[in-house]
Amino acid sequence: MKRIITVLVLTVVLAATGKGEHMRGRETQPHELNGRMLPASIQSNQREGIDQDKGFHPVYLEPMLRMRSGDNTPVLKLDSVILDKAWKEMFLYDELGRIKNIFIMEWDKEMSVWAPFWGMEEFIYRDDGLLEEFSKYVWYFGSNKLVRYDRTLYAYDERGFHSTTIVMGFIPDSSEWIKRNQFDYEYDDRGNRIAAYASGQHYGSGEWTHWNKTLYTFNDSDQHTREITYAWDNEHKRYIPATKIEYQYTQHGQIKDRYHYIWSDQAGQWVSRSWQESVYDDHQNLVSQVMHTRSSEARPWLAQHKHEYRYDAYGNPIKYEPSEYLNGQWQAWEQTELVFNHAYSFSDLALPPNWSHYRGMLPTSKLSSFSTRYRRDGSWSNEYTFHLFYSAHSDAEVASKDEPAVPAIMPYPNPVKELLNVQLPANVPEARFLLYDTAGRLLMSRVIKGQDSFSLPEIKPGVYVYRITGHGLVQSGKILKE
Repeated sequence: MKRIITVLVLTVVLAATGKGEHMRGRETQPHELNGRMLPASIQSNQREGIDQDKGFHPVYLEPMLRMRSGDNTPVLKLDSVILDKAWKEMFLYDELGRIKNIFIMEWDKEMSVWAPFWGMEEFIYRDDGLLEEFSKYVWYFGSNKLVRYDRTLYAYDERGFHSTTIVMGFIPDSSEWIKRNQFDYEYDDRGNRIAAYASGQHYGSGEWTHWNKTLYTFNDSDQHTREITYAWDNEHKRYIPATKIEYQYTQHGQIKDRYHYIWSDQAGQWVSRSWQESVYDDHQNLVSQVMHTRSSEARPWLAQHKHEYRYDAYGNPIKYEPSEYLNGQWQAWEQTELVFNHAYSFSDLALPPNWSHYRGMLPTSKLSSFSTRYRRDGSWSNEYTFHLFYSAHSDAEVASKDEPAVPAIMPYPNPVKELLNVQLPANVPEARFLLYDTAGRLLMSRVIKGQDSFSLPEIKPGVYVYRITGHGLVQSGKILKE
């Protein structure tokens, strides 16, 4: 019973972060690729959903690796995430504030201590700060020690783009490391990833072979418009089309529609299977996603799943509710509510991977806790509440800041084309305005006084996070640049 509860708790938190299956190395089935049954000749060496773009690689480390300059505000680092006295994820950092180790533990009721039940993850960096190696360790209770069983190595091209990922596995009998699989990436002159190639050991014979390749297409605005995945036919030694995804965008650059196709050998063409429709509010926050499916081109789209989001005035997602369409109505099966401390913006935080975003959305404030409950057989389960604990990355005292009840400043217009206006409260003679991109890079820092206006000529269209601080004022929010 103890092990069952542990697995359930781990599943809950990984579902909340949205990347659990990649972070924990979920074993995949060899006979499917993105949900499509493959021909018998290539079933033996394919893996379901191989997609390193959505997996664990340095793109998720950008917010964690950013080093701020020109701002002396103390930085908080996330130390641990705890589910009561049941489950705990603890983070250790190096002297530069980068994530070094992640420990997964459970509460031992008999000994009243935190005991490692999963293991440890370790991060090693190059001299230039890029991630070089990621390792997983498992805890062996018999010997009471951590044993490394998986290594992932990262390589970069001359431009600093992530070019290769190599996954190594440990063979206990021979005490040696062997290469299990490899992912290679190509980029265009603008830095867009245009190709990804997966290869590895044949599932069965163990010989090294291709798995699949994915080609990406971008428009003149560097928007990702299409990706086509080709599966490797091991019998005929060739790539064959498998899946295609196409994206359409709103006028503000947000993904509006996502269409998923599979290749039909019988029809000799792409056949649409699912369509995801996204809706945004006036501040370009994602408020709903509806997934439609159909069994053939001749049949109408049928709504099946829906994800809904609610936000506070700062743009933080405070409620997430997925539902499914049953018996002519939407029925929610999960509810997650998030609590934020608005006294700290995301630029004040040092965060490990998986905790810098929530389901692809960028919060503007410090996440304090989140609670999730599930509906089973018509009734809601007990609520699981996770608490996040931080500590200062400097010796400055930062815990005494008061959380404002409502935002005191709302830069306008929002969306903004060129000129942005900021009105400070009467008791704040001046403040500093900082603007960050979604990777946490500081793009602008200027002093504002009273009612101030300034242009954003060098800022490309997109979503950005602002921070206003000074004379006891701390506030963050989102700005959309048209």
